[in-house]
Amino acid sequence: MPAPTPNETRLHRALSSGPSKSTRTSSTTHEHRFAPRPSEYPFLRRITIRQLLVKSANRIQAAQVGSVLLVEVTHEPNICQGRTEIRGNDENGDSIGLSLGNYVADDEVPAKIFPVGTRLALLEPYDVVSASNVSDGGFGKEEEFVLRLRCDNPQCLVRCNDDGYAWTEPSSSSLMENGSPVETTINNATPTQLRQGGNKAFAHGDMETAHAQYTLALRHPSMNEDVHRDDKLACLSNRAEVNLRMERYDEALLDAQSALEMTEDHSKARFRRARALSRVGRASEAQTAAKEMLLSHPQQQQQLGSAERVGIRKFLEECARLVAEERGAYDYRAMRKEAAEYYGALENDLGQNKKQRKRPLFHADFASPRVEIGVAIQRTSGITYRGCKAIADLEEGALILAGKPFAFAKRGTGSATNKSDGRNNNDRLVQEVVRKLWKRPSLGEQFYSLSGAEHLGEELRDENMDRIDLPRIRAILSGNTFGVMDENVSVLLHWKKQRMPPSQFKMEVDAAFQNKGSGLWLRHSMLNHSCTPNCVWFQIGRHMFVATARPVAKDEELCIMYAPVELCHDDKKKQFESWIEPNVGFTCACDHCHLFRTRADLKNLADEIDVKYEEASRMSRRRGVSTTVAAETVFPSSLRKHILDQFSHLPPRLRHTPIAKLHAFEANVCKSRGDHRGALRSCQRARNVGYAVRGNATFEYMKDEWRVVGAAMACEGGATLAREGLRRVWNHGEFQSLPPLQSRAAFKDLTLQYALPWWTEKFDPVCSGQLSSLVDDVCGSKSGRDGAH
Repeated sequence: MPAPTPNETRLHRALSSGPSKSTRTSSTTHEHRFAPRPSEYPFLRRITIRQLLVKSANRIQAAQVGSVLLVEVTHEPNICQGRTEIRGNDENGDSIGLSLGNYVADDEVPAKIFPVGTRLALLEPYDVVSASNVSDGGFGKEEEFVLRLRCDNPQCLVRCNDDGYAWTEPSSSSLMENGSPVETTINNATPTQLRQGGNKAFAHGDMETAHAQYTLALRHPSMNEDVHRDDKLACLSNRAEVNLRMERYDEALLDAQSALEMTEDHSKARFRRARALSRVGRASEAQTAAKEMLLSHPQQQQQLGSAERVGIRKFLEECARLVAEERGAYDYRAMRKEAAEYYGALENDLGQNKKQRKRPLFHADFASPRVEIGVAIQRTSGITYRGCKAIADLEEGALILAGKPFAFAKRGTGSATNKSDGRNNNDRLVQEVVRKLWKRPSLGEQFYSLSGAEHLGEELRDENMDRIDLPRIRAILSGNTFGVMDENVSVLLHWKKQRMPPSQFKMEVDAAFQNKGSGLWLRHSMLNHSCTPNCVWFQIGRHMFVATARPVAKDEELCIMYAPVELCHDDKKKQFESWIEPNVGFTCACDHCHLFRTRADLKNLADEIDVKYEEASRMSRRRGVSTTVAAETVFPSSLRKHILDQFSHLPPRLRHTPIAKLHAFEANVCKSRGDHRGALRSCQRARNVGYAVRGNATFEYMKDEWRVVGAAMACEGGATLAREGLRRVWNHGEFQSLPPLQSRAAFKDLTLQYALPWWTEKFDPVCSGQLSSLVDDVCGSKSGRDGAH
């Protein structure tokens, strides 16, 4: 570690009367909303660290509007608590520390992005993190103190050359010094030399530097001259490739098109344009462009080597799959296999070692043409808001949305969460969103159109849609992120649960959820909540799908559930009222909640069912009594009849989960008395209410069907009814996506586990054999795979 310079020592003295080591200024309070635009760079005034301290009495109380601080990196940067810590000197040689958030991705190396000697311009600096020991930033133990500034907006940090010229923004111009602009020199490098520098950085995998070098070359004053025409063409085409690898697909498309405007015969630019088209939802155009390359003029064909032609043919195969996916035709089984191999969440067979991870393929997004997104919706309660609705009748299992996350943050633990999981994972998710908007500013309009930031005031103006607005980003994420819900645990995990010791099964659950997290899906976030949803969402890897959970009529709103279905009304109400932050949430306007707000008597009865259900469950666990005895104790027949009569006039979806529980209790009582027909009727009623409330979305739906299957087998002539129920379970998407042998084994084992107890009290090999034969018959029938989604 080099010894502190005299300037560092003087700075230490200047800070001695300033804030203590523990002093911290809130970044949320004092940060400015937007970074200066490139057109404003010539009007920014250079300042130094000493000017900052004198100007603000040793503390930066607000953004220094109209100012820029130039810093040269003097030490290799480090990562500390998820932030990039940089140490450098200002123009006077005074030491400065920068604590950067949202700039360096998890898979990037800070030293490659900010090598020693890099010159940075911090635009309108704000927020003193601390005047602290440099060891806080991970630079080792040293007694000198340095000023550290925080920057969470990458648009406020601009690379510049030795003369202070910004070059990361596409239309930047020179910075001001003492009120006068400095002339451009770019270190006297020619466009050819800059292009070669970009090629060298590209060969070493340093995309950030390669992009910068190509950009410098394209802005060179002599680039428009005919002598450098080939350099310009190569820089545009090469920068398109760099943008593709950096996932800046909009910029890649623009660069490739600009190259093709210079000459239509550039094969690499044509291929890069086709690849960019496939990544921005235009797979059909990409397919056409790739076909034209293979059918092009022989002179153009000579530019393609054998490897390039093979690559184009493989790309055509990918385009064919993407075109099908853009029409809603996904291969769920193949996608689950990809996700299992890459994320390590599931194994193809129990007991086998996990295969070496292979990165999943790129998959296209889909939106059903029978659905309208972002339209005005008015509910029974009279509230009007934006949402999604069906513009045609939809059958059960119809796919309506599918897509990749706009941003995703992996969770480090194995806990399952609901749609508000983003609040627990918000910092990393904010980083992902900021980097996405920074890479693709054109996505700002889609992102900022989401609800959740109404409490911040008026909406963003159109001219600011490409800006990074951190307070608005945080607010939108707080109310629109998705996590993994308890109901979406796969049948494979339920199957493993009965075959493994508890400790081993816990490890399997942790493995299944450790690489899941929380994320934002733009179009999916337009779906509103309902306590009786008609749609269900599920994830394969990080691709999210939304399908109808029951038939949906034309003009009906499409809704999902934001919280676990078993959560009682009051708990959901409290959760939704603080959805974004305390006192900034929403009130559920679904028909079920509207009913409970207007009929306190029904709400009280539903609350009584929940309380007595918990009491019966505790009695069964702690005292070892049967479910039937517990049900009879806490729910006398007179009370059950009274409650069911009070709800009988309502449609099943408004009776909701408490009544489904009550029907299940009634079925247990009938079964214990030998009334098999009565038990079957109660099981069917519990299933019908559950289906009306949550559709076929969850594992609970399958358990309801298995309960009916067992009760039907106990009745004379009930085999036909049992076969129909088994076929509905077998056609569920969870079983359809597993390998055939594995899905049959899981289906049989789970059927015996959940259906057989409703047929016979004790294990009966005869009953077990008959039920197994029925399962084999359903799995082997021609209609066994009908209706899968």
